[in-house]
Amino acid sequence: MLERPDGAANGSLPAPRPLARILTFEDEDPRFRKMDETWRAFGADMGAQVREALDAVRSPAERAYGVGVIVHNYFRARGVTLTSYELRALAGELVELQPVPLSVSPSVPSPAIVEQPAAAAPEAPAPAAELVSFADKDEATRRAWAGDDSAPPPAVAETVFAAPPSKLVNVIGREAASFDRLLTKVVERAAPLVGSAPLDRGLARATIDRTIDEVLRHEDATLPAGMQQRLSQMVFSEICGLGLLDRLWADRSIRAVYVDGPDQVHVERNGVREPAPETFRDAAHLLDIARRLARPASSGVVDVQLRDGGSGLVIFPPGAPGGPVLMLHRGEPGNATFDRLIAAHVLDRRMAALLGIAARARLNIVVVGPEGSGKTALLAAIARDLSSFRVVTLAAHRHFSWPSSGKVELVVQAGGSPFGTLMSAGARLKPDLLVIDSPPVGDIPALAARLSRGGRGTLVAVRPDAMAALLARAADLTIRLGPSPDGLFRVQSVEDTAGTSIFTHDGRAFHRRTTAPAFAGIVREAGYGEALAGIFR
Repeated sequence: MLERPDGAANGSLPAPRPLARILTFEDEDPRFRKMDETWRAFGADMGAQVREALDAVRSPAERAYGVGVIVHNYFRARGVTLTSYELRALAGELVELQPVPLSVSPSVPSPAIVEQPAAAAPEAPAPAAELVSFADKDEATRRAWAGDDSAPPPAVAETVFAAPPSKLVNVIGREAASFDRLLTKVVERAAPLVGSAPLDRGLARATIDRTIDEVLRHEDATLPAGMQQRLSQMVFSEICGLGLLDRLWADRSIRAVYVDGPDQVHVERNGVREPAPETFRDAAHLLDIARRLARPASSGVVDVQLRDGGSGLVIFPPGAPGGPVLMLHRGEPGNATFDRLIAAHVLDRRMAALLGIAARARLNIVVVGPEGSGKTALLAAIARDLSSFRVVTLAAHRHFSWPSSGKVELVVQAGGSPFGTLMSAGARLKPDLLVIDSPPVGDIPALAARLSRGGRGTLVAVRPDAMAALLARAADLTIRLGPSPDGLFRVQSVEDTAGTSIFTHDGRAFHRRTTAPAFAGIVREAGYGEALAGIFR
């Protein structure tokens, strides 16, 4: 347990434990980074609200429920949906932060409480005891949540997190209610000024930001900088984008979205279908979003292809008399091809040609990018382009499982051979291209040493960190993926071993920066010199 100061002068919480100490995440879990950032921000922003929820005049059940509402609304406003297990664990952590009842700061407004009759006697303060306890908490945090109800449940009754039974107390999500109300007002004011298809995205965002400032001044309210930016993004999405669908699709753990009606929205995670955290306002709202997603056809049924490789289906009235019905399904990385990535503007045709030549010339290639940026898809596209070559793939998943007579797929599984052992065995199979997806940090030095010793034909994807820099220095070609202003991940740069940029993306288009990469001699010796020269003409 880390030290926890008695208080904080700036209104933040007494240092809660890091998220990784409360919830166990797998190394590749795409939700961890966003959740960790939100948890840290919560500790800095929400000290007064948490203290208020732990007011001594409330019952233990009301305190736990109040803290849970604050956590849920704060995370939800930032686009993070917590599972019931995660919400209980974080709420329990906050309750345990203050085992001694605290008084409410007079500068903080009280939650919506219906005025009690004058004759009602005040409730006696609860004893200063631990409000929530967890059975075998250490064991619970050691086990990773598998995406279903098999997570180790805390030893606390579900009723503790249910709404308080008292009819005199109405604990509402004040932060979420205020945020939703501001969102509605800003959308109403900004929509006529921006239009549904703005010619200039920057001008549209500036108009939205001015409208937010006007609404906040009129409401005599303020928002933290991070929340105001989130509000601006959501308003832009509601006016010019797909609104709720954008927010759901931004969660990389969601594999599919099903909309059967304005209040019937479900998502699929880890093969399990569950209700979405939000629904559409009404049938008109759903129809508006569906028309932005796809133009209605005479048949009433429209197939949709998403820019990130996903696909979908929209059924319009009268075929769906109750309103539009739609389904979106995320594309599988292993199905990626150069043509699909080019269509999605992840890279352009010259870059794809360069990567194809580099793989055939057995250059060592490193793909660097954050979680969810499309590293696996790029690896798959390069490997699939070499259908007539001998390719060995190694990963902790089966994204490279397409049938091919020249491909060998190796998968690291629990209880099986370690990653390093399979990596060494894959190299001994003498492939034309050895594809390695997200090796553990401990195995990267050995891989970098292999490249430095002259090993050829290795394609590896890693996340950006010090170890990625180590690999990049030993590689012939480094591809860096990252987000663009439009929110999509794409190739930001292609560099040679000297760090010279061959191609870059400036936020609008791809540009060639040099015609003489450091690896040109290796490519000519492999017999692809003329093809390489053709790219730079």
